[in-house]
Amino acid sequence: MNEAELLEEEADRILVTEDVLFFLINLLETHHKGDLEGKLLLILSGLSSGFQDKRKTIHVITVGGSGKGKSHLQEAVSYLFERVDNINSTSAKALLYRTKAEKEEDKLINKGIIKLDESEDSEVLKALERALTDDTLTPIKHISVDKDKKSTSFIIREINAIWKNQVSTPEDEQTLNRYLIYNVDESEEQDQAVFKRIIQEYCYNDFIDTNSRDFKLAKIITNKIEERINIIIPYGDFLESSDINNRRSTPKFLKLLELITYAYRFRRPKLIDKNNNTFIFSTLIDFKIASLLWRKLNRYEITHLNQKELLLFNIIPKGEKNAVDRQELANKLNVHTDTVSNWIGKLIDNGLINYKEERIITKKYYYWTTKEYEGLRITLNTNKLTLEALRTRISRTTKKYNIIIDNSELNQILNEIMAINIKSSKIVVLLENNEKQSLEALEVKNRDFVESRSLSESNQYNKEELKRMKEIENW
Repeated sequence: MNEAELLEEEADRILVTEDVLFFLINLLETHHKGDLEGKLLLILSGLSSGFQDKRKTIHVITVGGSGKGKSHLQEAVSYLFERVDNINSTSAKALLYRTKAEKEEDKLINKGIIKLDESEDSEVLKALERALTDDTLTPIKHISVDKDKKSTSFIIREINAIWKNQVSTPEDEQTLNRYLIYNVDESEEQDQAVFKRIIQEYCYNDFIDTNSRDFKLAKIITNKIEERINIIIPYGDFLESSDINNRRSTPKFLKLLELITYAYRFRRPKLIDKNNNTFIFSTLIDFKIASLLWRKLNRYEITHLNQKELLLFNIIPKGEKNAVDRQELANKLNVHTDTVSNWIGKLIDNGLINYKEERIITKKYYYWTTKEYEGLRITLNTNKLTLEALRTRISRTTKKYNIIIDNSELNQILNEIMAINIKSSKIVVLLENNEKQSLEALEVKNRDFVESRSLSESNQYNKEELKRMKEIENW
């Protein structure tokens, strides 16, 4: 066999026998450290255009400070896919004309990824972005004026995942409706990991080789996954929402769940109808992965905060009696008080914290949190989710699509759906460990903060009181 045939065979083996999402994420670790959930989200987004259904396509905005790895993260994940268009400092109108191109190489890509990184901020680009992220079934028509000032129309039939990046979290509702938001890791630990990677690249010429065998293999794998198939979530009747009024977030969670099943479709139970249509059934492991990813993403969507603002929010105590001032927060985060003031403004505007003013000699503000940011939680009602109830649900599905299935097949599908062996899923273990480390780091910060406050208050209370009384006396 030649190299191409060997790669095809290896891709088939990985898809059937290995944790394919773990394989793809692990491949990126040498090039982009950390940002586990960001990598997973972008991989799922890249795969989503393979459905060729705009309602199921996921578009992503990565948010973070300048030079903190937004573009680098997107670039790294894009190496796993074959069809990627980078729109950098080019005319958006030129992109529109590609919808009319006759030559294949000039056409707008389809079933791929379009990165709008550092694109010009024009009205044409905004109109194009709205067209590319529209989730209605009707092809979008954009009317413009050509170079001869004559009216011309462009019909966008191509379906692609759109990736953007920006410094601050978007606020407008239309953007939040169309995109999922990921905040890149801006922690000191991430800075250290990136520094070590830069040393490897520039001192030892250890740059990523996107033409290596592994990346060729990755492109074949993602191409094989991208196929129009039907995903069934058979336990949908047993899902419960913490906020049924949240109509925006629920479809996003279900899209992620569907895409995780889509990525693992070679290892999931399936049925084929008389017309040769394939139906893949989601399992409880898929739900577990979606839930872990969603917990990370939903924090940003609900609070509209970036990672540093969220870190500040996390260390502000609950309740007015525990209120803290800017200096305490600045000391804890090792930043200037002006920086804390900028972040606090966002928290106040979003209704997440409250404050009070105290004035003795100078004006001083104290802050405390007003509410939690749990957001939307989708859970499984395990009391209602029984084998018999699931059997009834699957029987309805097979009847609806006119699929003939015997009892032994049905029992096998039921067992595969219900089997929950967390340790067998490498990606679940990876996500759980990452979440645990994040929570432990936050607990340490909060514990240190409380202990330092208590010690400081105990040791300095009398001195500060005497000093304050002396100042009042002199004043």
